[in-house]
Formats: sequence, C-alpha cells, structure tokens
Amino acid sequence: MQGISAIPAVPAELRAQANADWEAMGGDAFRARLAQRDPEIVARLKAGDRQRHVRAWEVVQATGRPLSDWQKGEGQPAPWRFKTILLAPDRAWLRARIETRFDVMLEQGVLAEVRAVFDRKPDPKSPGLKAHGAPEFFRYFRGELGLEAARQVAIDHTRQYAKRQMTWFRHQLTPDVVANSAAEKFLDKIGV
Repeated sequence: MQGISAIPAVPAELRAQANADWEAMGGDAFRARLAQRDPEIVARLKAGDRQRHVRAWEVVQATGRPLSDWQKGEGQPAPWRFKTILLAPDRAWLRARIETRFDVMLEQGVLAEVRAVFDRKPDPKSPGLKAHGAPEFFRYFRGELGLEAARQVAIDHTRQYAKRQMTWFRHQLTPDVVANSAAEKFLDKIGV
C-alpha cells in the first residue's frame, strides 16, 4: 500500500552463496557478519530468521547498499487508492471454522499431497514446508506423532496463527470498515 522499494534483482548465484554461508557459518556467525554491513536490519530481525537474514546479505552483496537503506528509499508508489475492510469474526466461530476446514482438507486428500512432497525429501528449510499442517504431517510420516495428534497440533498452530493475524491487524492497520457480526455470514457466503 505504501509502494515497493526498487531493489535490483539479485543474481541466483549470490542467493545460493548466501544460503551456503548460512549453512557453513551457522545463524549466529552469519548474523554477526551481516551486522557489520547492516546493523539496522539485524536489530529488526529475529535471530533465527534465516530467510530474512539471507535476503539482507544477498542484497548488500549485490548492490553494495544495505537492505535497510533500500527500504528507506522512495518506493514505486502504488497506482491505486485503498480502502481496508477488516473481517473480524467471533473468535469461537473462527476456531470452529479452522477445525472444520482442516478436516475438509483431510477428506479431500491433503494427506496424500503432503506425502508426495515428503517422499521427495525436500530441503527441510524450504519456506513452503511451513504451510499449515505440513510440519505436523511430516512428523506423522516419520512416526513421531499419530495421525490424530498431528491433526490436532496442526489445528492448534493454525488457530495460533489466526490469533497473531488479528493482533497484527489491531496494532498495524486502521481499517476503514470493521465487519464483526456480519463477518461470519460473509465468509460463509464466499466459502472461506
């Protein structure tokens, strides 16, 4: 909504090298090295956030400028005007809806989809493996959890994520419209 910083593309080999450096050095040493070039970004990042640390390092390597400088720059303004609508359903309704939606996904074959990914032995640090349910089902496939336990942990994690989203919205966004009581009806109508 505020525009996007015009950060140049980073060559794939720099990205690969940054990821290899993280692996070889470990997170703490990588973070310390990044702090020498971009202390401002390091101060904003959580210590274990590999993806954002690697991104900051690859940008400084590719451009000679810290990512924090790029983020301060004039972005390309968004060509639209925005109105924000916050759908804020009742928490009990949302919790029940998350469980129901998860069970529908199970009925429709998500377990087989996740199994197909698991069988390919993907890099455990791939961002896509953080999808709701994937880590829990991977634990099930490795024999660390039963199916019902994996299901329940995945539902709990999804509920926690929804709660964090609502907290973020309350603190970071001033909506033009808040749909409370109507949110459930609207979400039911559109099939969410």
